[in-house]
Amino acid sequence: MQSRVVLAAALAASAAAVLMAATRAPVPAAPVSARGTITITVSFDCDGKRSVDPWEAHAKPGDDIVWVLSDDSDAERIRIKAKKAEGWPLSGGGGPDAGKGSPGRAKIKGDAAKGRASYDIEARCGNEWKRIDPDIIID
Repeated sequence: MQSRVVLAAALAASAAAVLMAATRAPVPAAPVSARGTITITVSFDCDGKRSVDPWEAHAKPGDDIVWVLSDDSDAERIRIKAKKAEGWPLSGGGGPDAGKGSPGRAKIKGDAAKGRASYDIEARCGNEWKRIDPDIIID
C-alpha cells in the first residue's frame, strides 16, 4: 500500500514538472498566412438576374482575385473595368476578361492603399454593354 502512495506521489510530481515546463515554454508565433485567393462568382443574364458574390470582396495586398462567370449566365464573356484609374488596386493596370470555363485573374498590388475600389463588371448584350458595379475593399 505504501509503495502505491509513493508511486502516485512520484507520478503527480512528474506530471507537475512537465506541466510547469510546458507553461514556461515560449509560445510559437502564429504562422504568417500565405497569400489569399478571393473568388468572385458572377451571374449575368442580359435581360434578367445579375448577381456578384461577394458584392464587396475584401482583399489584402498580394491577394489573388478570380472572377468566375457562372454556367447559368446567358452572357458568354465579362470584363472587369475600373471606375477610376487613380487608386486602382489591381496590378497590370486594367482588369481581366473572363468567360464560362475561363476565369479572369488579377492580383492586388503590394502597395495598394486601404479602402474601397469601385469597378464595373460588363457584358456585351446584343448591341450594348450592360453592367453591374460591385466593390473591392482593401483591408
